[in-house]
Amino acid sequence: MSQSNTYRNTEFKFKTWTTWNHKVCTGYTCDDKTLLVNVDTVSFSTGTKKEMKARIDDYIDNAIHHQYLKTLNDRAAEEFHSKYKSE
Repeated sequence: MSQSNTYRNTEFKFKTWTTWNHKVCTGYTCDDKTLLVNVDTVSFSTGTKKEMKARIDDYIDNAIHHQYLKTLNDRAAEEFHSKYKSE
């Protein structure tokens, strides 16, 4: 079961599922492509709505910082691959 929510124009879902050992679990997931454009993350999950809102706030309010970190990561990966591609 899932239920859609919106916070700061970002959609996320509340989900309920049963684990392999029959425990009922709940949590929130977000895979909003607009929100995650500056990071190498396709989706993320949290245990509470408060945590989800905090993560969304962080991605929106610190978008320039996340874009900078992604650029650094991309450059490091490029350098690594160019250095070790022939080995």
